[in-house]
Amino acid sequence: MFKWSVTSVINTNVDCMNSDHVLFEGLDKETQTDGTELEDRLVIRRGLTFKKSNVQAIYKRNYRSEVAPDYKIALDTVATTPGIYRLNMYISLSGSQDERYANTRVLKGKPIYVEFEVTSADNTAEKVADKVVAIVKKYMHMVYEDRLLNVTKDGSTGIEIKGISGEQRFSKVALEKWDDDKKDWTLVDESLNGVAGTKITVVAVGDNGFGTYRNIIKDLRLPTAANTRWNRIAQDEAPVVGGEYTQYTIVYCVHRGVLGSDAVGDDVTSVTEHVFYVKSDVKSVWETALGKLGDITPVDASTTVKDVAEPTELHKKKIKAEITTAP
Repeated sequence: MFKWSVTSVINTNVDCMNSDHVLFEGLDKETQTDGTELEDRLVIRRGLTFKKSNVQAIYKRNYRSEVAPDYKIALDTVATTPGIYRLNMYISLSGSQDERYANTRVLKGKPIYVEFEVTSADNTAEKVADKVVAIVKKYMHMVYEDRLLNVTKDGSTGIEIKGISGEQRFSKVALEKWDDDKKDWTLVDESLNGVAGTKITVVAVGDNGFGTYRNIIKDLRLPTAANTRWNRIAQDEAPVVGGEYTQYTIVYCVHRGVLGSDAVGDDVTSVTEHVFYVKSDVKSVWETALGKLGDITPVDASTTVKDVAEPTELHKKKIKAEITTAP
């Protein structure tokens, strides 16, 4: 309830209200003409000033490009063993609710089956690959009227199956052969959840990416009517198509005085988080300005960031000084 966080998108260091002004700048400590002491600070126009003494931590998470799943299947063994074969695939989703994958289960996903016959005339992996590619193209258009994956020939060795989005996951990629005696499909080779098989190579499991246009417009700046209308609010914070954004988080702590109600003289500090997604064009300028507040700690998706909820030693000294000098 009391954990407060705000997110901003920075595309440029030019103020959209006045192109003669910069949007943000890092300033050194100084003494004003009236004797007021100003410490090192980061100033962002229209209301944001971060003082160095109030900053508890600064975290940085780098941009990561989106990568679609990519698998290769060698067909050399298939070419020398005529019969009826089948590609048995299951595509699941990560971070997406695409209705095309709707099913009766809790998690969305779609099975895809592609059957093909290998005759004695198909005596090379390249010939079998040509046949599979042609069937998949026809299958995708006739069944889905769209392309859920791309299948191409992998040189002269087999086929390559690529997804169309980093949100796809090939939970299962299996090559099966029809057994006429058992009246059932028998497994030739398979890859489950990104683990390679004997004839199936996993080039990429798939990655949603981070700081991409898709990531920001899906999770942070939804394309609602309010966000896309003419003369909308905060137009300068709309993500740019193809933009690469790095995330910076400032953990800020300010002494508020005796405001608490849990105990007599309850001294309160407010800890807030300010998250900025900065476009690559202004990343270096931003880091120079942000450096006025202290060191920047790089993190990634696997990093556990400590939840800073207590004043730092610097704040404790500052609070003590305020109490000592109070009238």
